[in-house]
Amino acid sequence: MTLSEQAYESTVKSVFNNILENVENQCDSVDIDIDDQSLTIENDDGQQLLLNKHAPTKEIWLSSPLSGAWHFTYHEQSSKWISSKESHELFVFLTKEISQLTQTKITL
Repeated sequence: MTLSEQAYESTVKSVFNNILENVENQCDSVDIDIDDQSLTIENDDGQQLLLNKHAPTKEIWLSSPLSGAWHFTYHEQSSKWISSKESHELFVFLTKEISQLTQTKITL
């Protein structure tokens, strides 16, 4: 069973807001932009990490200057977003990526 469109939209909004809140509270050296479709985190050097909703496939897509492109699919049994590449969990993966990008230890 896959997420309904409404559940997908709600879940992604919650993910983006969770990331926004945590990064803003733990790191002063980044610019963060959020809208209905994406979340962008930019460090002082201009490097950007971009999360996008991809509604047709009900995925979250990540573009990182550190590790490239990733696609994450929601797994209802575990209630986690898992990458199609190496089965990374989204929040664990982003914690490492954002910490490295910002040179600040953060926790999501």
